[in-house]
Amino acid sequence: MASKLVNVVKAFTLTIVRDGQLVKEKIEAGIQRLEEEIAEHWYTQAHSADVPEGVTQTDEEAEAAAKAKADAAAAKAAAKS
Repeated sequence: MASKLVNVVKAFTLTIVRDGQLVKEKIEAGIQRLEEEIAEHWYTQAHSADVPEGVTQTDEEAEAAAKAKADAAAAKAAAKS
């Protein structure tokens, strides 16, 4: 899955359709790597600014952050069951 570095200036919730289902994605403010589909959505762009020059995120950092997010979501789902 492709991702893109985005500077989100205001937190928001994006509702998108994935595999025929409405999915709500909570996006926090800050510089972060988002899935390309989310990063390029008009609503995300409306809440974003240019990434400051010199700010980078390595693929390893992005993968670790994605894994942590997936683990947290799995733990939350397990707690609900």
